Amino acid sequence: MSAPTPDVADAAPRSRRRLSRAERALRALAVAALLLLVLELATRLVLSSPRVYMPHPEFGFMYRPLRSILHTREGYSRTRTNSLGFVDDELLAERPGRRTLLLGDSFSAAVEVPRGECFASLVEARLGDHELINAGQPGWGPLNQLLLLRSWGPRLLPDQVVLQVNDPDLESLRATRGVCLARDERGEWVVRLVPDRSAYARAKGAAVLVCEQSALATALSERLELLVSAEAKRYRRRFSPGPAAPAPPILIEEVRAPLRWVLGRLQRETPRLVVLYLPSLNYRGGAATLAHPERQALYVQTCAELGIELVDASEAMQAAFARDGQPLHGFQNSLMGQGHLNSAGHAVVGALLSDALGR
Repeated sequence: MSAPTPDVADAAPRSRRRLSRAERALRALAVAALLLLVLELATRLVLSSPRVYMPHPEFGFMYRPLRSILHTREGYSRTRTNSLGFVDDELLAERPGRRTLLLGDSFSAAVEVPRGECFASLVEARLGDHELINAGQPGWGPLNQLLLLRSWGPRLLPDQVVLQVNDPDLESLRATRGVCLARDERGEWVVRLVPDRSAYARAKGAAVLVCEQSALATALSERLELLVSAEAKRYRRRFSPGPAAPAPPILIEEVRAPLRWVLGRLQRETPRLVVLYLPSLNYRGGAATLAHPERQALYVQTCAELGIELVDASEAMQAAFARDGQPLHGFQNSLMGQGHLNSAGHAVVGALLSDALGR
């Protein structure tokens, strides 16, 4: 019998070597998957929840219903949306003596503080036999809020509506994508949802799909956005030949008529409309000054012309800072004096609004 050729003799060892390489690859994949799972669970426990926004065919986007929210980027809270997608409890089974619908943006949603410390909860607690439905949604402006009131107002049946506004809301009245104002064939204003079909919007939409399933991806994307923003500012300072030109201010006359139109439409939809203005403040030299006094003046003038009750929190917030020396915006884990209302700010606004609604 002839001896086996070298190729035949080495076939089995080579097969075993190939199998061991495959096994090592599978083990590496298993370890990587386990590590990602541990990181995902740890992120959900202490850092962030998966992205909780969803596209909406009427309002553009809003919170997903019945989702847990862990917010640690600015302030801290662990909360949950109700079956309507509001950061609030479910509606009461038996209607109380009075029901108020709060329409607002992230300042009303207030995920930066525990739910019991936000001004909506403080108002509800102070007014007694009263239900305040907090429909605040981050990123919304008066146009989104008008659409919600028109669509869900007959379902919620509020006795009165509080519209929370701030300085950036005037920018939203000039938007050309998303929920925006447009002219119909008769030249009259209508609110339309215009999709953003740019490459950036498509890429962002794909990232959102991943972040909806993963808290780790959400946390990484948020940190990446902050890093990119910080690096962009650093490079502009380093390579710019001179000081950066300030962003052009909005022209008040451009938004005067749109603001009057949207407030007038909101006024028609409810027996009582109260506008709550939350100012942007500059905290310098022991004083808090208005960042945009011309925008505050526009809200004051427009509400007066339409006969709408305005609760302007400017003076109360300025007085609180002068008395306590504590900024009403910002947190220790972000920047004090900037961003959203902290617990002290919510306490001031809650007392002011409850006094107005109690009259």
